[in-house]
Amino acid sequence: MQVEHEAMRSSPDDNPEGLSPLAIGYMWSTRIMTIALEMGLVAYGGHWLDNRFGTTPVFLLIASALAMVILAAQLMAIIKGADKTAGADQTEDKTRPQL
Repeated sequence: MQVEHEAMRSSPDDNPEGLSPLAIGYMWSTRIMTIALEMGLVAYGGHWLDNRFGTTPVFLLIASALAMVILAAQLMAIIKGADKTAGADQTEDKTRPQL
């Protein structure tokens, strides 16, 4: 018995770009890894500056705050992209005849 999950289906109607489920998974993992690397590298840069100038976690805290701002901007961009896709799906569903 094989159960097919909704996210595993790949049809032109569900996926306007025609991407396979594996490609969609790679796309999301790339987005998540990019955000994690941005946060980590910025925070590490703050730590490095603290070590270089002999300060306590001043630069680390500043860099961590900057990393949070970058995270928020990235997440908002992802949400805006998802909203545009969802809006397009809703308008298509209204005009598409139901079977």
